[in-house]
Amino acid sequence: MVDVNRKGSSSTNDFSPRILIVDDDQGVASVLSMTLPTLGYRVAGVVSTGEAAIEHMREERPDLAMMDIRLEGRMDGIKAGTVARDEFGVPVVYMTAYTGTLAFQCALGTDPRTQLTKPFTKQDIKAAIELALLQAQQERTS
Repeated sequence: MVDVNRKGSSSTNDFSPRILIVDDDQGVASVLSMTLPTLGYRVAGVVSTGEAAIEHMREERPDLAMMDIRLEGRMDGIKAGTVARDEFGVPVVYMTAYTGTLAFQCALGTDPRTQLTKPFTKQDIKAAIELALLQAQQERTS
């Protein structure tokens, strides 16, 4: 498991949204952890299992989680994302390479803020995060 707590870079500040990356593919996690600061976000942490994601959310309360649907361990991304939303109020952007699978259809049924299909571009990432944060903000003020 990779667990990285990073401070913002020169392109982020203390008010930038903090995003938890949850992916068991270290390549994807690494790309996201390098890309998010260039888009103005802080990386709250990088974990590789659903269990680690829940533990991190309990302690740190990130502003958003980018969650792979398929994760190693007992808890998949769908279950971890549901706990994130229901117990901690953390919005989730699901990520997957498997759009036609039952897992993806199940994820859609958990009221995710948005989904990203791998591979994705920087623009895809920015749009998904902004949409998810806006929806979560509107929900809190309603």
